[in-house]
Amino acid sequence: MSYMELLHLTFVGNGKPNAVVEFGQKVTVIYGASDTGKSFVVEAIDFMLGGSKLKEIPEGRGYSLILLGIKFSDGEVVTLSRAPEGGDFGVYDGDIRTAPSVAPTITLSTKHNAKSEKNISRFLLRKVGLHNCRVRKNVQNETQSLSFRNVAHLCVVSETQMQAQTPPALTGQHVSRTAEKSTLKALITGQDDSALIAAASPVEKSVSKGKIELLESLIEDLSGQLPPGSTLIELLAQVERIDESIASQTESLETVLASRTEIFQKRTTLAALQAKTKQRLGEISDLLSRFGLLREQYESDLGRLEMVREAGSLLGFFRSGKCVFCGAEPAHQEPGHTVEESTAIADSVSAEINKTNQLLNDLLLTIEDLSLQRRDAIVAVEESESQVRAIEQRAAELDRQLAPIRQDIADLVRARTGAEQKLAIHQQIEHLRQVRDEMPTEKSPSKAASGTVDVEYLDSFTDLVGDILQDWEVPGSDDVSFDVDTADLLVNGRPRATRGKGVRAIQHAAFTVALAEHCRRRALPHPGLIVLDSPVVTFRGPDSDADDTEATVSESVAHNMYRYLGESFSSQVIVVENVDPPAVQSIKAHRFTGAAGKGRSGFFSV
Repeated sequence: MSYMELLHLTFVGNGKPNAVVEFGQKVTVIYGASDTGKSFVVEAIDFMLGGSKLKEIPEGRGYSLILLGIKFSDGEVVTLSRAPEGGDFGVYDGDIRTAPSVAPTITLSTKHNAKSEKNISRFLLRKVGLHNCRVRKNVQNETQSLSFRNVAHLCVVSETQMQAQTPPALTGQHVSRTAEKSTLKALITGQDDSALIAAASPVEKSVSKGKIELLESLIEDLSGQLPPGSTLIELLAQVERIDESIASQTESLETVLASRTEIFQKRTTLAALQAKTKQRLGEISDLLSRFGLLREQYESDLGRLEMVREAGSLLGFFRSGKCVFCGAEPAHQEPGHTVEESTAIADSVSAEINKTNQLLNDLLLTIEDLSLQRRDAIVAVEESESQVRAIEQRAAELDRQLAPIRQDIADLVRARTGAEQKLAIHQQIEHLRQVRDEMPTEKSPSKAASGTVDVEYLDSFTDLVGDILQDWEVPGSDDVSFDVDTADLLVNGRPRATRGKGVRAIQHAAFTVALAEHCRRRALPHPGLIVLDSPVVTFRGPDSDADDTEATVSESVAHNMYRYLGESFSSQVIVVENVDPPAVQSIKAHRFTGAAGKGRSGFFSV
């Protein structure tokens, strides 16, 4: 049996650090924080296996080349190269993880062409033994050559596909439904539809041919309004990614607005405190002015008192006649009278001087205290003004941050509106096709054998799906069958499409794992690898607490799934999850933390 094994996915760019994720030979798990590039890795793998378009993300700007290392079952190792914008593939011999300095060994086109080997589809199909396969494409049993894109969705399963109501074997595209069912049959049985005999030309329908042509014209016009490669699944995935981006940007907007509100509250508090401090400063300045006048008055009074004291002691010694102190005539003055009187007035003046000095000292202490308060108030006002300026600068910075976030949200809303319009066109096209297909005919077209799946192979495959679900301990998985008409799984008689998205995801994962394992056990052609995006992250067991938002994953199912993949699964598997994988051997794990400086922040270094 031929198969292939992925070695690494590498993005290189001039002046940019290489973004590399290496894949283990058995189980590789990429897990961690949201919006770190985990699902982007899945999309990039699909893109490097012939996908039409890879979404552009800001972290990927500046990277000019993608390298995908592949080892084939015959031992050959090659590296596929392609520009992120799309275009042809380069094929290099050996494992290359840096920008090639030489031309590729061969160049392959993107578009499938059964008449040429120079395209990526034929190259990969030949490597896994499916290059000569033909599949039925319509009810007239006309066939077409198998394209690798008919197989890719059975190996590389995005999160949107994982949870979609569309059966695991189908993409949801009406025009490719028959070919996709035939592809599944070819993988399960190893027998393609090369032996089918095309029916005769379609008979005329009973309704007017003009109406048929009108419907087909409308379908063609509507299809022309859709860009190339704009499939229903891609659009649904785009809407989901846009919703996630809007939620992320809204969260960023709310964070910035909360910070802005907080600092303006601080500014209001500071403004009130500053006003109170300025008011107090004014009061202190007014008091100091008044106390200054009072100080001058005390000092003036002390000067006058000192002069009185000195003058009083001299007046009685330089004049005869009436006593200058008491007015007595000389005849009535006793000896020493003048001295006694001068001493008495000196004592009185000294007492007044002492009293005034005490008042002045108290005033000086008060002035000193008020001066200290005034200085502290001035410092407080200056500090609050500095804080206000810092707050205004921070507010201006936050306003600058808000502008691009608001613009991004507006752009995302416009992008979502555009995607919803395209989805509406898809719905119109599907409705018109149903109307066209349901129109009555005069007689049914003659059909050759449709090449239905052999019961033995189908039973073997569905038994394996059931065994895997029971091994993973998924509740209610006792009986598994397959509805050939809808191409959907029936688990305990209930179609997968009627289940919740968590159950749909885990059943889709079991379907994909079983298909690869079925082909490996029977030595049937299969790419030999699978990629699963979020197979159990939304699954909740029946005993889980519905109110516990953290317990969204059934630990037993996750543990059993990883144990099975590591011990029993015979092909390579790459799993992308948000939650940490259980401690199981044979797992090569890559954790994206989402935080700069803490481990690996994401697929791209930021």
